[in-house]
Amino acid sequence: MMTAEVQRMADASEAGAAVAAATVKACADRYHGEGGDGGPAAAGLPRATRASVHLNFARGYMAIGSFAAAAAECGASLALSPGLADAHGTLSDALRELGRLPEARAAAQEAARLNPAAWRAHAKAMYRRA
Repeated sequence: MMTAEVQRMADASEAGAAVAAATVKACADRYHGEGGDGGPAAAGLPRATRASVHLNFARGYMAIGSFAAAAAECGASLALSPGLADAHGTLSDALRELGRLPEARAAAQEAARLNPAAWRAHAKAMYRRA
């Protein structure tokens, strides 16, 4: 039987997760606002900076379990900066969670090709799964 304290902790954890999810979504919605890619607020930012913003949104979506949104943000990041190894790696994680293992493996391999020191083990793990 669950004690009242444990139940309070579980409720607080669920509330915290809901707040995190709402925050990520609100920030992404605000950024994507008018014009799709940051609107006027991002107009003067370099492509690499905008790519990093999308990658950070992808990481936020991963943290709250919104894997399709994370994959979409990785796609936006890679459209701006195709050589961003971390975007390929995060895309690999999102695709794996979505059950798209062949695509996840390809993304992991690209991450490993671009940054072998950081992503080689990740790509090897994807070989074992797909």
